[in-house]
Amino acid sequence: MPILDALKIWLEKNISKVLKGGHTYKAMYYMLNQWPYLVGYCEDGKLNISNALAENAIRPFAIGRKAWLFADTPQGAKASAACYSLIETAKANDIDPYTYILHVLEHISEADTPEKLDGLLPWNTALEKIKKTNQFTKGNTSI
Repeated sequence: MPILDALKIWLEKNISKVLKGGHTYKAMYYMLNQWPYLVGYCEDGKLNISNALAENAIRPFAIGRKAWLFADTPQGAKASAACYSLIETAKANDIDPYTYILHVLEHISEADTPEKLDGLLPWNTALEKIKKTNQFTKGNTSI
């Protein structure tokens, strides 16, 4: 925090010394304007300084979106987003997505309360955490 505090003081002192319409001014102004978000990771140890993990998680969907161009319906877009969300959340929790989706499909009909649905979330499942592999089959079932 002392280094970031010194940076903020420097920015506030020097922003008036640069050309107002220039790129440097815009960068300095943006940094000062976004300051609470910049230092947020210092106040909560669970936060990461970088959003690279989130960007890497959504990259496959963003690339696919370019290939698909449009969802046929709003419901289709919501279904696609829900599927990708479940898959990427399973990956983020070190659970094999195939195993997780199979588990959810096998138990979703029993989830008749919000608590039971919550129990199906990746961080609440009793699944053995299986590291991601290049294996595409489980047992006699293939995808």
